[in-house]
Amino acid sequence: KVIRISDDGKALADNPYYVGEGGTHDFVFTLGHRNQQGLVYDAAQQRIILHEHGPAGGDEINFLEAGENYGWPVVTEGKDYSGANISPFSDYAGMQLPAFNWTPSIAPSAMVYYDADLFPALKGDLLITALKTRRLYWAQLDNTDVTSVQPVVDQLEQRLREIHVGNDGAIYLLSDGESASLLRMTPIK
Repeated sequence: KVIRISDDGKALADNPYYVGEGGTHDFVFTLGHRNQQGLVYDAAQQRIILHEHGPAGGDEINFLEAGENYGWPVVTEGKDYSGANISPFSDYAGMQLPAFNWTPSIAPSAMVYYDADLFPALKGDLLITALKTRRLYWAQLDNTDVTSVQPVVDQLEQRLREIHVGNDGAIYLLSDGESASLLRMTPIK
């Protein structure tokens, strides 16, 4: 689930499952997620974007809508780690399909919505770090869809854990593990 709360930790009365009894359902915004990793707000389009880990495949990008069910575990492109099917369904009535699916899995970790000017081509799109593939991905967006996903930084030989956009528009990447490092990306001059 994705929960939605007020600044003081209370359930919001316009949450889709709110009944005002103080139960956990009062906080629920969306259902059917497996392992959420990145969550951003696209102010230009007024939408919430989430990515999540599938099992062996089935990593997803979803545009969240209040009250929607995004399918886990009924709908998934992923398999169990044993190789067995988790579900026979690739779509199911009343459940949303992902805007984008990675199969095989990339193990997405963090995500930012790029709204700076230093890299004009990236403006209005997503940047996503990955643990398994050790890459930074650029997900191009239009008003309603993910139009393309491609690696920007290929094979750094480091698991990429976190991403941040600095005030100057530079992209900061934090790698994972004992020999973790902080990388700063700026345009080549």
